[in-house]
Amino acid sequence: MLMTNPARMRLLFIARSFPPTLGGMENLAYRLSESMRHQADVTMLVNHQGKKALPIFLPYAFAAATYLARKKRIHVIHLADALLAPLGVALKRATGLPVTSSVCGLDITYPNALYQRIVPRALVHLDMTMPISKATAEEVRARTGDQASTTVIPLGINPLPEPSVAAIRQFQELAATTPVQVVVLTVGRLIQRKGVAWFLQHVLPALPEHIIHVIIGEGAEMAAIRAAAAASGVSDRVRLLGRVSDDVLAAAYRCADIFVMPNIPVPGDIEGFGLVALEAAASGLPVVASRLEGISEAVRHERNGFLVTPLSVGEYMSTLENMIMLPREQLRTVGTSFADYTNQHYGWDRTAERYLSVIAGLIDLEEERISQSRSTLPAS
Repeated sequence: MLMTNPARMRLLFIARSFPPTLGGMENLAYRLSESMRHQADVTMLVNHQGKKALPIFLPYAFAAATYLARKKRIHVIHLADALLAPLGVALKRATGLPVTSSVCGLDITYPNALYQRIVPRALVHLDMTMPISKATAEEVRARTGDQASTTVIPLGINPLPEPSVAAIRQFQELAATTPVQVVVLTVGRLIQRKGVAWFLQHVLPALPEHIIHVIIGEGAEMAAIRAAAAASGVSDRVRLLGRVSDDVLAAAYRCADIFVMPNIPVPGDIEGFGLVALEAAASGLPVVASRLEGISEAVRHERNGFLVTPLSVGEYMSTLENMIMLPREQLRTVGTSFADYTNQHYGWDRTAERYLSVIAGLIDLEEERISQSRSTLPAS
């Protein structure tokens, strides 16, 4: 029976990093799996404990997946990111099932020699890899040639729920801003490629003093960000809020005036897509982001954001100053048009539908291959 209808599909979804751990890959795994579950029969096998539990999770996942594949008569195994590709190869051999994988960015570019010898080679043996952007697909191709089967499937976005009055009040207290100040917001894991320290060092000091930069997130770059703000004399205009609840995050998107994603190029570490820029745009915030790597596929210039040359102080300043000069009502009109475009062209349900359609095609091919091999067996 062909798997043309994904609703008949029994899929095992494996994620080595999953909420409550925070990060882009974790968000991808959660959103994609939830949307798949609306359209297919999905069994979850995930690690909730972060990197520290990975040495235990991997052998456990192999044993559990092998067992679940038989018990639940699974049709296909999907891996949430490329790091799991060696596990996928082992499961393909052990179960005989098709194995597919998302590829997010750092999971293919991670700058470790042993990692680069193992993971790309394993990807070649999977039935299909799904990079989240053309930029990520190019990184896969650079390491595997044309040996890995790839289909680019962009990430989706679901607008955050309307924030509560209490959450709006909490954000306003945390940000400690006044009505006359313009709030520029950045959200994400604070690592070098996000460019926050660069922005505080080079761009914010040149902007009018009533521009306040609110930063939500945690990460290894926190100390460098504080140092950059202090060295540039803008510490009093920077609000580092750390990790916040989803309700407060929704309030931040509602209360801020502009969203900025000032990514910079970092060798061996790419931005696979730029999901937070989509999240901000879908929430009605005008977005200003670097024209870099996968961000250019999430942000369409002048349709759901403005793209700026990475590391260009002049372009960032002129773009932000032009927006700041607009009356708030006009700025919100721009944000509304960006939200309309984003919500029309992106969505997790549509993303899951594309994944399941590709996977269903693979299952059909496998069933046809098995059927043909049986038909060629000599009669007993």
